[in-house]
Amino acid sequence: MTSPTPPPTVPHEVPPPGYKGTGAWALGFLAYVPIPFIAQIMTGLIMAGVYPTHKKRGAIAHANARHAANWGLTYSTLTVVLILLAIGFAALITNGGSTTASGSVTALPLIPLGLWMLVSLVHVIVTIIGTVQASRGAVFRFPLAIRFISQ
Repeated sequence: MTSPTPPPTVPHEVPPPGYKGTGAWALGFLAYVPIPFIAQIMTGLIMAGVYPTHKKRGAIAHANARHAANWGLTYSTLTVVLILLAIGFAALITNGGSTTASGSVTALPLIPLGLWMLVSLVHVIVTIIGTVQASRGAVFRFPLAIRFISQ
């Protein structure tokens, strides 16, 4: 009489379907709701807001939600800072609307706006990569995100 063959072992934790943190990353697409600046700020806050719900869904979902929250908060912070810089530069140049500046200085508010557009392009790329990696069960951490939330 022979003993039954033991089931194969899995070398790493396989999360159940839906518990990979994919939703936390996919919420980054809310930034493309056509409400400039407000949608981008709210997206980061929403990405961070779903983090507590993923803490109980396994290690992979927890890690992906934490990294998505960190990136979302980084994106929101950069949006606020760059938009305030653009508004500040515009107010400085126009002196409250009473003075006109030379041609080379009038482009100053466009610098933070251009940087914000670049950050928004990076955001969509990071969101796509994070969503795809999470859907495969892998943890994705964007190295340039500020770590607002640790473990």
